[in-house]
Amino acid sequence: MLLDEDFEAFEASAWIAADEGVWAISTDTELQSQVYGQSETGASSPHLVSSGDVSWTNVRVEADFKIVAFNGSSSSYLAGLCVRVRDAENFYMVGLRSDNGRMQVRNFEDGGSNLEQSESEVGTVGQWYHMRVDAIGSTLTVYVDEVLVLTINDSTHANGGIGLCTTRASAVFDNVLVTAP
Repeated sequence: MLLDEDFEAFEASAWIAADEGVWAISTDTELQSQVYGQSETGASSPHLVSSGDVSWTNVRVEADFKIVAFNGSSSSYLAGLCVRVRDAENFYMVGLRSDNGRMQVRNFEDGGSNLEQSESEVGTVGQWYHMRVDAIGSTLTVYVDEVLVLTINDSTHANGGIGLCTTRASAVFDNVLVTAP
């Protein structure tokens, strides 16, 4: 186990926010649990909090997440998990899209580009989901509620920490677990 965070201690000291002030711990009444999230939906740049070690290569990242709201509909409005985070401008984001409910892999490398999306809708606003991303070698494999939804090969980012991220969306996260597969 590389990281295990349930936010029940009312702190997020292991997380570094790329933009201060938008991430906070709150209580989710549905889960009756402490969650970590952000509520700002207007900015076009990603709201990213990262943790872990930039030297990590092969990891399995799991978390429960719920999108609270989107600020419109677009293929680039997402909320989800990030892997291979080297800094606030270089990472992969795996998130739920606002325009069609599909999972999208987006490459942030001094900007952002959509790489691949799931073939069908896997989620919607207001529902809790368990997401898992396996980043092994150049392959990213994505599961939602234990169902395989997407596999992609891309070698842009070979190593990095992990993150929670939103773009024009507000979301909450819980039970973040990172292991070496």
